Amino acid sequence: MSGPKYSEAELKRIEKERLQAERQRKLEEMRKVLEESKEKLRKEYADLYDIKSEIKNLKAQISETDDVYSTTQIHKLDEIISTVKVDMSGSRKEIENRITYVRDSVEDARKQVEAILYKYKENMYVKHIKASVCEQEKELGNICMSQQQSFEKYYGLLDECDCLYDISSEDKGVITNIAARLISLLKCKEDILEIEKIYEILKNKVHNSVKKQNMKWDLYDDYVIKAETMKEKIRGMEEFQSLTMLRREIDRLNSDIRENDKLEYISKVIEEVMSEYGHEVLRSDVMRNASDLYKNSYFKFDPDSVINVKQSSNGAIVMEIAITGEDETPDEYEREKSVGKMISFCSQYPELVNRLKEKGVQYNQIKNMPPDKCFAKKVDRKKLNNMNRKSRTKNYGKIYKNM
Repeated sequence: MSGPKYSEAELKRIEKERLQAERQRKLEEMRKVLEESKEKLRKEYADLYDIKSEIKNLKAQISETDDVYSTTQIHKLDEIISTVKVDMSGSRKEIENRITYVRDSVEDARKQVEAILYKYKENMYVKHIKASVCEQEKELGNICMSQQQSFEKYYGLLDECDCLYDISSEDKGVITNIAARLISLLKCKEDILEIEKIYEILKNKVHNSVKKQNMKWDLYDDYVIKAETMKEKIRGMEEFQSLTMLRREIDRLNSDIRENDKLEYISKVIEEVMSEYGHEVLRSDVMRNASDLYKNSYFKFDPDSVINVKQSSNGAIVMEIAITGEDETPDEYEREKSVGKMISFCSQYPELVNRLKEKGVQYNQIKNMPPDKCFAKKVDRKKLNNMNRKSRTKNYGKIYKNM
């Protein structure tokens, strides 16, 4: 029996556990690196918030004067810095690029603020109102200090609301409306009971929104790590409208990763066993259809033939002999020659299977076809030149399609 050999491979329990532990270790390492990058980005966004506040305050200060030049410059800067949006989604590489972009934007804005402020003070000095301005700033500072001491917790919560850049747009809208109500009450300073009531409502809403969003970000980070592992395009956070959608995508990726690990491990063991018998790998392609991963490998059998091994992530394996030549269509002589090579491979096949079992791959025979010219295959030598060339396809047929 030495025609194509259809089998299913399964890993022994100890190998499954080892692969699972190794997979978990790698994912944890990737999660740690991603979180470190995100923490750096959070610090850059904190600096961005600070510089936006500086620009806002300076804009308000300048708008009270007739300094046309400074007013124009600060408005331009405000428009530019407003284009720098907060975004924590994406792959680690995208996060790293965003860190650089935000840092450069903040540094450039800070330099411009210093230049505008210098010019503004210079103009104020020229108009001989420097002393007056300083007195006004001092008086305003005293008023703000008094308000801050009286309503410290309320204004502290409002500041926290301004910093909520990564909660859902729906929660952001609700929080903005409640905050506006609190600000309105604080200006009147009459109904302290109503102020306290709105404060508690706002505090609880902020707490729940942050908690909910942190949960979503934890899941999203898990998604990013696993999508990167499978070399898939990273989708933005906004594409997942619910936690259920996110969890469903993570479950799919977990399944793909397990199948990929199994495929790669079995492939590695097959290559090791083939190497022991002198069959070097000539080419190995990884492919995907709508539901499975496949690996198609060629090992040298003798000077003018190869062993073609087709693997599926579901465990299916086909091994068959193929002669090599200048095209892919065997003639009658080559068909006859293929039968002899099939018989030669047959004597070695049981030993290969035993070595696979010894290395943790349980090999369950499904069908062992007899040698026959109808199974003769031919491979173009030119296709065997590029070792380990990886490709992707969406229309790769099932591995048992010829059974």
